[in-house]
Amino acid sequence: KIKSLDQFTGNEEELQLYENTYSLIIGIDNYPNLGFNQQLQYAVSDAKAVAKSMRKNFQFNDVITLYNEQATKTNVQRELSNFRKTNKEDGVFIFFAGHGYTESTRDGDLGYIIPNDGSMNEIEMFKNISMNELTDYLKPIEAKHVFVVVDACYSGTLLATRAAKNEPATDLAYFKEMSRGRVRQVLTAGGKNQQVLDGGPGGHSVFTGYFLQYLENASSFITASQLGFKVPKQVYSVAHERGITQVPQFGNLIGEGDFVFISKNT
Repeated sequence: KIKSLDQFTGNEEELQLYENTYSLIIGIDNYPNLGFNQQLQYAVSDAKAVAKSMRKNFQFNDVITLYNEQATKTNVQRELSNFRKTNKEDGVFIFFAGHGYTESTRDGDLGYIIPNDGSMNEIEMFKNISMNELTDYLKPIEAKHVFVVVDACYSGTLLATRAAKNEPATDLAYFKEMSRGRVRQVLTAGGKNQQVLDGGPGGHSVFTGYFLQYLENASSFITASQLGFKVPKQVYSVAHERGITQVPQFGNLIGEGDFVFISKNT
């Protein structure tokens, strides 16, 4: 439940958003099939920080984690499939930190997340999880709101709708409308061939550092759409100051609605 203000009457009203909320956090530094210079240093620590924040600050029934060798393609697929057990009034948050890959074809770009046993070899893309495949895993999940955050680089071309130019309102009328909608939202750290920067707040990547900062500074709740507005602007600004182009992508894969992180202090 959250308490939200009715902008017309000035009255505060309590609104039931979810029956249950669940989270899956994935972080991968070590990739057996990749070269020495393709191993990562901070993905696991970033994922652990997100998991810690979910457990400490927000209302989740369960926070599932997969790190390094635990995060095989099969295990990730299994955990995604387990969300089929959710109910229609539930919410699901999924976070991935690791390698992403964009494959350019004559018919458009294909985006992938690379599991621990994945590959960057173009003839071994079957070892990875494509964004199309991820979308297919999200469709049968009964939960009404699913928010996927990916701290990796690849094209955001699969997004059906893009982030709003202005920060979304979060009054009572908005929440009543959004709580009825079924949605699958995605926020990625960058676009095709863009470098993901380290050296962000708290010793995390710039993307995860500001994602956590905005989350933890929220008073009682914050929506995926608010994060999808704030984080890309901040990351782009920091990257621009360093002479780098990094433009996070946010939007809806399916439907209309808005995932809400609800503080334990609510």
